[in-house]
Amino acid sequence: MVLDATIRAPPSGGVLKGVPVLRGEFGETYGVNPAENYERYFVPVIGEPMARDLIARAALQPTERVLDVACGTGIVARLAVDTVAGRGSVTGLDPNAAMLAVARTEGGPGIEWCEACGTDAVARRGV
Repeated sequence: MVLDATIRAPPSGGVLKGVPVLRGEFGETYGVNPAENYERYFVPVIGEPMARDLIARAALQPTERVLDVACGTGIVARLAVDTVAGRGSVTGLDPNAAMLAVARTEGGPGIEWCEACGTDAVARRGV
């Protein structure tokens, strides 16, 4: 991939105004924020279907507490909150601030987002 300082429209049809993009070998374009690329390209194709399967297998109950460790952009937490919102709780945990910034933008109310490593948070919170 090469950095291309021109303005290009991403495949979704939006416009990255004044933001440098990465141009791949086959002409595809990616923004320079890996967390946004992850949400735009990985989550819809791989992450969300896997997260839906995980949520179904977990058979969450409305009063349960959910801790999504290494949540990335929060797709599992976002799906879990639909089941436990109101009576349970959902916490998304990730050490990457950029991933959490996207998670906060994409996620709705009812999810607590924490920037921390999973092992540190478990020790600190006693989860």
